[in-house]
Amino acid sequence: MNTAINFGNVSFKYGSLPVLENADFTINQGDFISILGPNGGGKTTLAKLILGLHDPDSGRIAVNGKTPRQMRDKIGYVPQYSLFDPNLPVSVKDVVLMGRIRNFFVGYSRRDKDYAAKAMESVGIGDLSTTSFSALSGGQRQRVLIARALATEPEILLLDEPTANVDAAIEYKMSAMLKELKKKMTVLLITHDLGFVSELVDKVVCVNRRVHIHPTSGITEEHIRELYNENMKIVRHDIKEEKI
Repeated sequence: MNTAINFGNVSFKYGSLPVLENADFTINQGDFISILGPNGGGKTTLAKLILGLHDPDSGRIAVNGKTPRQMRDKIGYVPQYSLFDPNLPVSVKDVVLMGRIRNFFVGYSRRDKDYAAKAMESVGIGDLSTTSFSALSGGQRQRVLIARALATEPEILLLDEPTANVDAAIEYKMSAMLKELKKKMTVLLITHDLGFVSELVDKVVCVNRRVHIHPTSGITEEHIRELYNENMKIVRHDIKEEKI
């Protein structure tokens, strides 16, 4: 099986503060991975290293055999929050087309517009293309941001807490959407809600300065407490009794 992401003994720190130590793991192409860890444990830093926004202090990172910076245009990123001016007259289509920007001084081509339309249809918002982004619900905005990431023609999709501030009905729709995306690309999902994607996730990447990979079935509340040595809440809708 081909490798999508490889961390070879990667360490990173902010100033004198260590954030990741000797991270050594491999994610295969086509995997659906959940990235799990406490606040401040290094999840966001791990994502930034994959995106090529940070360089490791030591070790090596390869994304589909290249450096993260070389692959930046092939990684679709969906942030947890999107700050925007509600008075800005920007439509759904405008936001999705931002994923096609390669040169601010060159307009969008027919190919760009076709890919944006395809991305909107794939997440079920094709009928909202002319709607103002500010007029959308939280769940609809999240779908727009996913469409923007898909418009880049990514080989890897990285989502940061995609179900934050959305209700159970939207979670269900997103789960169905991610199930289809799993067939086409490698998906990395930063989330505290294992139940949301429990049937989709192949492995869980646990991050708390050091990185450990486990099969989804092996993650329990007791396991998390032992691994992190702290009282961290893990939501699992697929388990009836929730322990906190």
